[in-house]
Order: sequence, then structure tokens, then C-alpha cells
Amino acid sequence: MQNQPNDLLERLTAAFAEAGGLGCLILDAAMEPLLRHGLACDGCPLARLLAFAPEYCRHARRFGQAEAKRFGGRYIYQCQAGLTAIANPVDLPPGAGTAAVGIVAGPLLLVEREDYLSSELAAVRDQEAAREAVVQIPVLTPERVNSLSTLLFLAAAFVQDRFVSELRLRDEVALETQGELTWLIQLLKPETPVPYPIATEQALLRAITRRDRQEARRLLNELLGVILLNGGYAMEQVHARMRELLVLVSRAAIAAGAPVERTLALANRCIEQLPGWPTVEAVSMGVGDMLRSSMELVFEHRDARHASVLHRVTQYVEAHCHENLRLADLARLCQLSPSYLSRIFKRETGVTLQQYINQVRVEKARSLLLGSDSRIVDIALALGFQDQSYFTKVFRRMTGQTPMQYRAGRLHRETEDERP
Repeated sequence: MQNQPNDLLERLTAAFAEAGGLGCLILDAAMEPLLRHGLACDGCPLARLLAFAPEYCRHARRFGQAEAKRFGGRYIYQCQAGLTAIANPVDLPPGAGTAAVGIVAGPLLLVEREDYLSSELAAVRDQEAAREAVVQIPVLTPERVNSLSTLLFLAAAFVQDRFVSELRLRDEVALETQGELTWLIQLLKPETPVPYPIATEQALLRAITRRDRQEARRLLNELLGVILLNGGYAMEQVHARMRELLVLVSRAAIAAGAPVERTLALANRCIEQLPGWPTVEAVSMGVGDMLRSSMELVFEHRDARHASVLHRVTQYVEAHCHENLRLADLARLCQLSPSYLSRIFKRETGVTLQQYINQVRVEKARSLLLGSDSRIVDIALALGFQDQSYFTKVFRRMTGQTPMQYRAGRLHRETEDERP
């Protein structure tokens, strides 16, 4: 699907908008925004005030992009309203999975607001509304605009070079992955389906949690080999198993410190693309890419000031999730106040401490539901839930199923897999 900006490009424009104090757009071929940060051209208050048709703004963006290409990759131009913007084309190679073709930073003013009001907006009847609109537009010196233009140009070039390198790496990994899968399938070739390797799945999630990329990739290939072997290359069944695996991988990445929203968006995007991967090779590459991207998000988790605190808390929750975990006790463990621990945990992980505790408990419950015959009420109590009713409520909220439905559904699928 090509309706999304490249993830690295998205991060670049977000950082540029924050650091430069300018709105930023990622554009598609029709000069329509794929993504925006801050007050960008498509939300310009002066365009609304002057009642410009959207086509005026698209034409200005198209002109800026064309001139940027003509002049070597960057261009500073003015729109119909007399505002300035910075244009940078984006030349990503085929396979980028994005419709992004350019970046526009702005609008901005190169003159003082009063001068702009007295010249460009002197004919506007509602001067109060004009002044309110102009106040929203940042005023920059020509020197700063030139510097920002250079910075955006270099950053866009980095994205392009990085993506070319990633494509080369992906091709190399694809060959290696296909070789490993072929070896596994040739080695196994059983007369009857191989039982789904729950232990391998759990080992994969642990490898992601401890940020072991090489081991995670090896275990993923092992899982893919078994899934493809059992599926008999029946893509509908392969896709179903892949959806389940993608959800598990994203949860493990979040537990390892990857930002919640971006990780879940990455998994959802991959799940949406699954129907468009009609071959085993495409599925192997797509899921492998998602795993690598998830691991990158884990390593990119910023603000190490509280890394040791987060590590201590998450490790303690993992080991003691069956106990009655209270915020006050965890705060005392880290020598912090409960309110401060709660605040930094939410800021750094994207979830509350109680939500994280429930995530850990539910993940362990999934394993117990599939790997044992224990009663659901016993599993609930063993994992620190006060009663079965609350356990069922939390489990359904996180998985979309009750514990009984989850156990029955998985057993049903495994029975179907074992049929000749």
C-alpha cells in the first residue's frame, strides 16, 4: 500500500518542525498532504482569510517542487499570499512503499508583520482578522531560512541514502531468509503436520524483549518455516497465522521499550498489507521487515535519564506479576515518589503502570491457557488478579476474546492443522 509516508521521513519532518519552529508537509504526487506537523501550508490562516481556492496552494507547492528539482534539490519560494516556503523533493527508489514525493516547510515571513500587513493586506477590510492571522505566521531572517533550507536538504538526502542502503540490506536478508526457510522445510518434510511450536514463539518474544536481534531473526525464520510447512503454502492460512504473530511481536517490542503508538501503527500497517502479499516470499519479507523495524523502535527509545528506573520496574513486574503490586511499593523500590514514578513511566512507555502490569499478566495468562489444563479461575488467582471476573474483563480488553474463547479457538485451529 502506498498511502503512507516512509517512517524515517515521518520522523525527519517531525524533528525538523520541532527544531525549526516551522510547519512541515509531506506531499504526494498530486501535491496533497500525506502528513503534516505544526501550522503547515494546507492550514494557512491567510489562505482562508483571502479565500484562496485550494488549487492556488497546490499550484504553489507544485511550482516549488519543480524548481527545487531544477536547482539541485531545494528551493525557497513565495505563494500567492506573499508568504515564503521551503521546497525539497523526495526521490525514494521503487519499493519504498510510500507515495511521498516532496517536503514543504512553511509558511513563514521574511519581513516584519507590520510591513506585511501594510503592504500585502492593506486592501483587506477586516484588519483585525488579518492581524490575528498574521500573528500565527513565524518571522525568520533570510540567513535562518537559508540555514533551515540547507538542513532540510541534507536531512532529505540522508533519508534517500538510508533507504537505498536498507533496500540493499533487505535483498541480502531476503536471500538469507529464503535459504534458511528452504533448509528448514527440506529438513522437516513430515508426513503429518508439525505441532505449532509454542516454545519457539515464546523464545522469540523473549529475544525481542531482551533486544537480541540476531536470535529474534533466527527464531522468526524457524516459526515461518513451520507455519509455511503446515499451511502447505495455502496463503489464507499463512496470513491468519502471520496476523497473530505480528500482534505478539508488537506487544513484545512495546514491553522492551518501543513507543506504543508507533509500534502498534507499524503492526497495523503490516497486517493491512498482508492480503497484498500473495506469495511465501512476499510474506517472509514483509514480516521480517516488520520485526526489524520493531527492533529499531526498541533501540530508538529515547530519553535514557530514566532507563535504569524503567528497567528495574519492568524487570520486577515480570518476576513478581503474581503478587499484589502496588504503586507505592514500586516507587519505594526505585526511591522515587509514587506520583513521579507514575508520571515518568507513562511518559516514557505510553502506558500507565497498571496497564503494563496487566499486559504482563495477560501475556503470561495466554501461555498458561495454551500450555496447561489449569482452570481459568486458578490462572487468574495465580497471576495476581483478585477474581476471575476482573481477569476476564482485562483479558478481553487486551485480546478481544475471553480466556475461554482464546483457549478454545487456539485448540480448534491446532486440531484443524492436524487433519490430513
